This record gives sequence, C-alpha cells and structure tokens, in this order.
Amino acid sequence: MIVARSVSSIEITFLHTNDFHAHFEQFNIEGDTCTREEAENRECYGGVARMVTKVKEMRKENPSTILVDAGDQLQGSNWFYQYEGSATAYFLNKIGFDAMAISNHEFDGGLGILASYLNKITFPVVSCNIVTTQEPILQGLFTKSTTLRVGGERFGIVGYTTSRANLLSTTGNLVFEDEIDAIRREVNKLLASGLNKIIVIGTADYTINLRIANEVHGVDIVAGADPFTLRTRGKPNPTDEQLHGHNYPTVIRPEGSSETVLVVQVQIYFMYIGYLKVTFDEEGRITHYSGKPIPLDWRIQQDPETLKEIEEWAKPVRKLEEIYIGETYSRLEGESAVCRVRECNLGNLIADSMVSAHATGQGEQGWSDVSIALMVSGGIRDSIEQEGLITKSNILRVLPYANTVDMVELKGRHILEAMERSVEKFDTLLLPGFFLQHSGLIVTYDLRSPPRSRVQSVQVLCTECTIPKYEPLDLSKSYKVVLPSYLANGGDGYAMISDNKENHIIGKFLL
Repeated sequence: MIVARSVSSIEITFLHTNDFHAHFEQFNIEGDTCTREEAENRECYGGVARMVTKVKEMRKENPSTILVDAGDQLQGSNWFYQYEGSATAYFLNKIGFDAMAISNHEFDGGLGILASYLNKITFPVVSCNIVTTQEPILQGLFTKSTTLRVGGERFGIVGYTTSRANLLSTTGNLVFEDEIDAIRREVNKLLASGLNKIIVIGTADYTINLRIANEVHGVDIVAGADPFTLRTRGKPNPTDEQLHGHNYPTVIRPEGSSETVLVVQVQIYFMYIGYLKVTFDEEGRITHYSGKPIPLDWRIQQDPETLKEIEEWAKPVRKLEEIYIGETYSRLEGESAVCRVRECNLGNLIADSMVSAHATGQGEQGWSDVSIALMVSGGIRDSIEQEGLITKSNILRVLPYANTVDMVELKGRHILEAMERSVEKFDTLLLPGFFLQHSGLIVTYDLRSPPRSRVQSVQVLCTECTIPKYEPLDLSKSYKVVLPSYLANGGDGYAMISDNKENHIIGKFLL
C-alpha cells in the first residue's frame, strides 16, 4: 500500500471558540447585555459582530487558517427562546466556521430543534461517538470527522460529544459511546487514509481532553469546551490566560512518543477567540507553536453590517423580554455557589410553585393530592435582583431549559435514593449541579458519612390531612412528586426516578 505524505512543512493559524450559548450581542463582565454607559466606558466584550471582524482580519493575515467551535452553541440567552437554533445557525454560517462539534446543550430543546438547527448549518458538524440508529431524525446531519485542505495540505477534524450527554440533557434514544474509544477508531481511519495532521474538538471535562492527548496516537491539537468554563468569568487578561489552572496551550508529550499535542480551550460567550500559530513538519509533527487567546474587547471594532443585522434580529427578543410576570421585594438568589450547596430562596420559590401548579384540594380527605417537588440546582441559571418587577426576561435567564413540569409516583425508598444522589458528590468547589432543591421535604444530611449513606432522616409534608404537617418518609408508600421532565427522565444520574416512576403525567412547560 502506498501512503501519500506531506512534502514540506506548513504553518497554519488555528482559531477556536467554545460555549457561545447564544450570546449574540456584546456583554458586560457579568455576561449581561451591555448598557450604553458600559460601552462608553469600554467595558463590553464579545458579540458576533466583533467576532466577524476578528476572523476576517486573521484570515486576511494568513489564508492558511482553520476556525472551529468545540460546542455549546445553543441555549443560554433569550435569543434561543425566540429563535431556537435559527439565529445561531445564521450567524455561525456568517462567521464562517470550518467545523463544529455537538455538545450536550445542543440537545436542551429536544431532538426536533437540534435537527432543524443542523439542517441550517452550511459547514461540517462532527461527532464520532453518537449512535443515531434509534433516532433517524438526526441521521445524515453530521459526520464522525471531516477533512479540510489548508495551504495545500490535508487536515482531519474529529468531533466528539460527552458520553454523559444522556445524563445532562434531552437526548431521546441516542447512544453516546466512550469518547476515547470512538476518537481512537476515527483517528486510526484518518491515519490509514494518509492524513497525518489531526485536530479533535468536543465538550467534556478538561481531564478528558488531556486523556485524548495522552492516549490517542496521531492527534495533534485538542480544542475543548465544558461546563466548568462557566466559572471562569473575570476581566480578560491577555498576558496570562489560564483555564482550570492549565496554561494555554497545555502541552502534552505522550509517554514513549516524540509527538507534541496541544490542548486548548477559552472562555464563554465569545469573550475570547483562541489563537495559535502552529508549524507541522513533513511527517505531520508539530515543530513550533505560539499564541494566546485574544480578548474580544473594545479594541476590536464590531463589523457594521453584522451589527445592523443583530439589531434587527434583537427587536422581537426585546419584546419577549418585556412581558410582565410579577414582583419581588427581596433578592432571589440563584448563584451556583449558593443553590448547589444548600437550600436557596429561589430554589424554594421554584419548587413551591411547581407544587402549587399541580396541587388540587381533596375536601375532607386532605388539602392536596401532591406536596413534593424536586428541582436540580443545575437548572437554576441566574438570580433575580431586588428590583420589584419580574419580567419574562428574568424567568428565561433563571430557567433557560425547555422542561415540562411533570408528575410521577415514586415509592418512598426511591425518594430516599434520590436524596442520597443529591449529596453523593457534594463539593463546595466543583459545585455539581445535581444537588436538589425541593418542596414538601425536610432532609437531614451528615456529609461526614460515606456517599450513599449520608441521609439521616427524611420528613414528608402530608397530603391526606386537613392541616399540613411533616411526617416520616414511608419507604413502602407511593408518593406523587412534581419535577421537571429532565429529572423525570433520569437526567443528572437520577435513574432511580426514571427506572421506578409510575403514572408519569407530562405537564406544561416550566416557563
């Protein structure tokens, strides 16, 4: 067999983004839409119009440029609720990405919205570990990898999706294979075809990207994204960009190999564009690299044509945001550092409201047919300030996921298992999002005990009573429980709910 090889070295510009989350307009340091005053004070970042300017500039400087996105394009702003994936597809096409990966948040609106979105994308979408056999709606809308010709040389781009996607979003009957195994198979196919310059893009814990670099022979660059990026907010520092304590790029030299592998990732919302200059020799090995993330701040002009389009697309979003919902006279705290480690007042409000939406009087038999609600704290994405009026914009920011408020019946022992899951990996630094906010329960934990044996007691608000009071959880009794559809379907590792639920009633959307 004759395998074609490169005949000379090549230098490319490698650009990458991740965790866009439908943030089309420039934003302030907190991720909120910039005010006029903040713009005048040069306190705005990101925005699609600014990204268009920078990509045009970089491609003009070096036509041998590759631009990729590692995932999490959908969901995260009110634009998603107005346009679903249409606006994202339009503007990502306009920016001109060469390839993008599929992340878990792409599934948040359901497979129908994702399929419609992918049908509108005009560049390659890649994921090598999604099995679509049982979900034909997604078949043919993405590939395991793609090949680009840049500067006369062929580059392979392999995509992947976190294997935990089925625990994190609404993925139907899709199967997600182990990332490392699936990437290795696809990389080996590309190597066998004569390719010797390979880039992997995808979303998972940063440690997965380090494993890819160490364990998959033939990979040159790994560009990632993951949920923990959401905690890297802060004023951009172009001279010392670090993520999770790792330098940019993180340089990996696999044991027993002469290869150099670069692992990179940047902050959310197009606050940065990742930038590397990379030289490959004729064997496809990296011989030189330089670069750092470029902050998209006031120094980069917003592309006028794109900005005008953004302003037109934004008009229906503004009307959506102004819808009156209610009022509050106290601050409703929804920060991860609060709601993912303890009871929080916004979590209380959401859970109590879910019970109220389903509760029905039972006359002399009791005050309600349901008293329990469960809500994963990871589904609470923002706080509501002490401003009096609450608009739909506030609610959309707090509850961005497309969940219905469902009701199921669970035995007491399965409710107990869910309470154990809630604190199984309790961590005040990592802040796992499956910590439960709830209504109608009083739960006592001992965090000094081993995981899955931390619940000391559970009390339940009675329903077959005319005066509500708390009583011990009966492990053999069936209880009605109100919860988001994501949780009812076993999201975030709550298989004890999806596997044991009875009489599942699908309700209205959470919003």
